[in-house]
Amino acid sequence: MPKRKVGRPKIELKNLPKGWKKTIIEAGTIGKGKIEFAVALGIGKDTLYRLIVDEPEFSEAIKKGMLLSECWWREKGRENIENKSFNSVLWYMNMKNRWHWSDKQEIGQPGSFSKQAIEEGKKLSNKQLKAFIAKEIK
Repeated sequence: MPKRKVGRPKIELKNLPKGWKKTIIEAGTIGKGKIEFAVALGIGKDTLYRLIVDEPEFSEAIKKGMLLSECWWREKGRENIENKSFNSVLWYMNMKNRWHWSDKQEIGQPGSFSKQAIEEGKKLSNKQLKAFIAKEIK
C-alpha cells in the first residue's frame, strides 16, 4: 500500500495569483520589502523563503523587487537631504537595518598594538610576551 501524503500541499508558482511578478515589481517600486511582497501575494513567510530557494524564476523576481525597493529608499534620502524636517536619523537607521549598512570600523595598522597591550607586555617575561603577541595577532 503506498504511503499517504499528510498535510496541505506545498504552494507552487502555479498557485500564486496571476500577475505575481508584476505585483512584486510594483511593490518594490514604492519601497516595500519581502514581507510586504508575501502579504500582497497572500502567502506566508515560510512559503516566501521556500519559493526563493526552490524556484529560480521567483527568486529573480524577488531580487528585482528588492533592487527597486532599495532604489526607492535611497531616493528618499537623496531627495530630502536638504529638508530640515526630514528625519535623517530614522532614515539612516532604517537603511542600516533594511539594507545591512554598517558604520565604518576603524582598525589599527597591521601588526600594531593598543597602549593597553604594550603596557601589559612590559610586565611579562620573554616567554609570556611571545605567547601574548601570538594571541594578539590571531
